[in-house]
Amino acid sequence: MTQLLSMRGYARWRKGKGLPGQTHTAVARAIESGRLQACVVTTVDGGWPKIDADLADQEWARNTDTLQSRGPSEDEPEDTQGSLFPGAGTKVPPAPDAGGQGGPSLSRSLQVQALFRARLTQLEYEQRSGKLCNVSEVAAEAFTVGRTVRDTMLLLPDRLSPTLAKEDSEGAIHKVLTREITEILELLTGAGSGATT
Repeated sequence: MTQLLSMRGYARWRKGKGLPGQTHTAVARAIESGRLQACVVTTVDGGWPKIDADLADQEWARNTDTLQSRGPSEDEPEDTQGSLFPGAGTKVPPAPDAGGQGGPSLSRSLQVQALFRARLTQLEYEQRSGKLCNVSEVAAEAFTVGRTVRDTMLLLPDRLSPTLAKEDSEGAIHKVLTREITEILELLTGAGSGATT
């Protein structure tokens, strides 16, 4: 029977079996590097991936020797900022030093390629699902709305001065101001949401 586990649950599974990769960070890194692929079931809503534990053990053993090179311990915690998976480290392998053998190893190149491919896929999904939008379009819309608010509010004294001068009670002045400001705000709310007036 297939057992689907969270990254933390799979890390506990590996710990219970005495296998390496006993933290959710190590599991997330294995997914991001491409060592675990077929065993990962992603959720439609972009939530945490689920892992087929038995298949993951097989994939981990098969791919670790070929894709993983010496580096920090798998159980070592890492910086989680900008991670593809919340709570997981996403360090990009360091560039080789100038005195090295020339370029990065094949396994490092594959890890970086898999990481960026996963990030690009996530960005494309978020853009299509409406979670991401074009920054320049948002800035242009914010400028337009801000300019409309400014211009409308600056015209308010010129429009209301004659009306307010005729009023003799505080209550009447308050009523006129409240009505005008409410109309302006309703108009601006409609303009900000893309409605036409």
